[in-house]
Amino acid sequence: MILEKEIQRMSRDLTFDILNAFGLPGTEAWRRRIGPFFDRATCYLSRIGLVFDHLIAETSLPSAAEWLLTHWCRGIVARGQENVPTQGPLLVISNHPGAYDAIV
Repeated sequence: MILEKEIQRMSRDLTFDILNAFGLPGTEAWRRRIGPFFDRATCYLSRIGLVFDHLIAETSLPSAAEWLLTHWCRGIVARGQENVPTQGPLLVISNHPGAYDAIV
C-alpha cells in the first residue's frame, strides 16, 4: 500500500514536470486537465523507478540493475565481454548520454 501511495505521488510530480516542459502553468487545475493523458505512462515509469529504488535498498545495485534491465529493455546485446577483466577494479565510462549506461 505504501508503494502505491509513492507511485501516485511520483506520477503526480511527473505530470507537473510534463506541464513545465510544455511551458504550461504548473497548477493543480492544469494537472487535472492534462494528467489523464499521461497517467498510464507516468504511473508505469513511477512504478519501475520506485521498485528499482527499493531493490537497491533491499538487495544490491547489481541485482536491482538486472531487474530494471529486464523490465525496461528488450533485446540487450553485450559485446566485448572478453575485454572486461574478471578480477580487480573496473572503470566504465560512456562517451554519450544514454538511458541505460548508468544501470549497466
